Amino acid sequence: MALGTAAALEELAARCSAASAELRPTNGQASRENGNDIPYDEACIQLTTQRAAMETEQEELQAHWQALHADCQAKLQLAESRGTELVSMQQELAIAEGELSQAIVDLKASQQQAVEELKSRKRLQSELHLAVSSFQSELAEQRIRGEELEECRAALRGRAVALGQEVQTAVAQGDELVSENLR
Repeated sequence: MALGTAAALEELAARCSAASAELRPTNGQASRENGNDIPYDEACIQLTTQRAAMETEQEELQAHWQALHADCQAKLQLAESRGTELVSMQQELAIAEGELSQAIVDLKASQQQAVEELKSRKRLQSELHLAVSSFQSELAEQRIRGEELEECRAALRGRAVALGQEVQTAVAQGDELVSENLR
């Protein structure tokens, strides 16, 4: 596009030179073409000034275009590197999602196992509580029987002692009777 402007300026300069050779007044009078009262030399100076300004503007535009082109190239390279990074991150994300899914499955299995173990533990605690309660009842019953047996033994001992004393008394009386009879 900038080259087209330069070619147009070159063509305009060539026409200006050709027209100036044909239309240059010989007696120094001003040209009156197209109703303008501008002298021919002033028109050439203005065109030359405009040409210089357009060349300067063209150079500025080319410099701006080159800066834009360099910026575009830098952004394209950045986009390519980010595209590569994006693919890498997407792969890492897919791996992480797979690991997360497996971890969730493992966690659910662990939770289910924990629930089953908790149910078993509660059942065992309930059974243990019943067994302890039954054992304590049996133990209390055994204590009562033991106490009754102890009382019975104590009574039997008392009775045995009394019988022993009666036997001794009877033996002593029997011995006395035997000794009286023998005398």
